[in-house]
Amino acid sequence: MTPLLEVRQLTRQFQSPNQTLTILKGIDLTLGRGEMAALLGVSGAGKSTLIQILGMLDHPTSGQVLLNGTDLFALSRQQQAKVRNSRIGFIYQSHRLLPEFSALENVMMPLLIGRVASSQARDKAAQAIAAVGLTARADHRPGQLSGGEQQRIAIARAVVTNPELLLADEPTGNLDWQTAEQVFALLRQLSQQQDLACVMVTHNSELAARLDRRFHLVDGHIREQP
Repeated sequence: MTPLLEVRQLTRQFQSPNQTLTILKGIDLTLGRGEMAALLGVSGAGKSTLIQILGMLDHPTSGQVLLNGTDLFALSRQQQAKVRNSRIGFIYQSHRLLPEFSALENVMMPLLIGRVASSQARDKAAQAIAAVGLTARADHRPGQLSGGEQQRIAIARAVVTNPELLLADEPTGNLDWQTAEQVFALLRQLSQQQDLACVMVTHNSELAARLDRRFHLVDGHIREQP
């Protein structure tokens, strides 16, 4: 069976006037549908760089990223944008909600960008907000929501397009322990319900131990922990 996500010999270098800095050195990994993987490593190890490449927000120096057999960096920019909008969901440590819009309007955004009709986008966004348990808060703006509620709305926005791959960069990093547990449980539930593959950057070793796979970045190389 073809893995949903396959990374082949991925490298990423950054040039400065005096040197070439190699952050990622021949990364190989695979991930299947419904699997949740932790991406671990010290600060500066390249975790966020790898996540950004997986989501086509950055590009590799060499190597391939395949999503369900499609080489993402062989696509045109327009095709990449379409895949990024419809097949990949993003969650960040900072929720990145637009403060001038309601929770519902924020969740509608990826659908509207993908040119879904406004009425259909509203219905789908309402369903996504219901899935994260915040229907009663749908008309509130981000500033009227707690930190945990804001992150749950960000999760709703990430999954509203029914993506295949979810990329989460420290999604519980700004939350207290109890709220982080709730957000983690929600991500696990959504991954199972929607058969999502999920790569999650985290410094929380206890949380990582409860995921299906654990990848550790050390000195630009990756290894899977048992």
